[in-house]
Amino acid sequence: MWAASFLDDQRRVVQAFDDADPRVRLEAILSFAKMKAAVPDAAKGLVASLRDHDVEVRRAALKEAVRWTPPPELEQEFATALVECLGNGDRTVRELASQAMAVQSPAALLQALGLLQARGDAAPATVEALIRSGRPEMFAHARTHLEKQLADGVRLARVRAHIAADRSSSNGATHSAFLQIALDDYIQFVVACALGAMRALHGKRGFGTVEQGVLSGEPLARAEGLETLLNFGPSWLAAPLAQLLDRDSFDTTSTRGLSKSDLEALENHQDKWVQEGARAASAGPGQHMKELIALKLVPLFSDLTLEQLSSIDRLMVTRHYVKGETLFTQGDVGSELFVVLDGEVRIHLDSGGVEVTLARQGPNSVLGEMAVFDEQPRSASAQATRDTTVRVLRRDRLQAIVHEHPEVLLEFVKNLSQRVRTMNEQLQAQRVATPS
Repeated sequence: MWAASFLDDQRRVVQAFDDADPRVRLEAILSFAKMKAAVPDAAKGLVASLRDHDVEVRRAALKEAVRWTPPPELEQEFATALVECLGNGDRTVRELASQAMAVQSPAALLQALGLLQARGDAAPATVEALIRSGRPEMFAHARTHLEKQLADGVRLARVRAHIAADRSSSNGATHSAFLQIALDDYIQFVVACALGAMRALHGKRGFGTVEQGVLSGEPLARAEGLETLLNFGPSWLAAPLAQLLDRDSFDTTSTRGLSKSDLEALENHQDKWVQEGARAASAGPGQHMKELIALKLVPLFSDLTLEQLSSIDRLMVTRHYVKGETLFTQGDVGSELFVVLDGEVRIHLDSGGVEVTLARQGPNSVLGEMAVFDEQPRSASAQATRDTTVRVLRRDRLQAIVHEHPEVLLEFVKNLSQRVRTMNEQLQAQRVATPS
């Protein structure tokens, strides 16, 4: 297949688009590019590749779509495929689809307008495409939507600040826990849409450093990023965005809790999670909400949206272990990851005939992930030190989640690094304490 472009073998390139092997399909796209798209009969195959189940094939097809114009008879199908890509779980796919729509497909831009009202990754990508297109009517549509959305985000951020400052009762804090998470979730969604607009206006490279700064965990870098953001403008976008990114900008001196009318207004909000959070603040969170709260507190999943967490939660099962019961044993083949909801689990191993306790994991901690990823026997044992409740996720489902949300993998790496460091320290301490 690799020689087809050199031999100008158009027939073979066209056939390769339908091959069962994704590597061959990828080579077909690369050959199409080397032949400068001068393969008329390949148009249908390239458009089909925009929906390919293999992410590398889809990325390659989108890179070509950015600089390729489909024949008239495929324009509608091309536009529809690009719009579908805006909702893809892969960030690169979304970015490339946004770029292709902006420069190649006015029809796709029109189709995508409805996605502005949706939640999830599609809306920020749509905002970016509309502004990047340079079409005055599309820019006006995006601006009107963003101004309304940002005003709503600032209003809810003020509500969030009041809830955080309200310490009137522990029961109230428990009831409002899910509402706080739901408000944060919505505010972060508004921020994502606004950042997409800034990237479109100033270019990904030009705005990249500023975006890193405003999202930084370092106070100084964050402050400098916010100042630069305001200088970048435009003020209608940058000013409310900076407000949302800087929680200290909201007054938290008031300790007034939410009134009945406040909660009723939130129950009628357009976002379903804000609605459910308001109901939970009134009547208390249900079991599903409690599970989502628990997952949100786990560092591994803390950066995921409520929609993403809800998808993960549906894949998990709950198990209960009594004090002294074993969750898994060193040497077992690992196929499950455990999230501790309540109780405590002792992680221990046998080192030269001596049992070494490596860690005690309480609520919101994750264990068992090493064996799930490397498919090797468990490196340690786990035992409940008191009655314990866990949520369990199977290997195949976890791998699907990581494929869809690569950011989860970064947290796994952090967790594993910390585990290895702790294990080394524990073993070293055991050697020092045990005479030779």
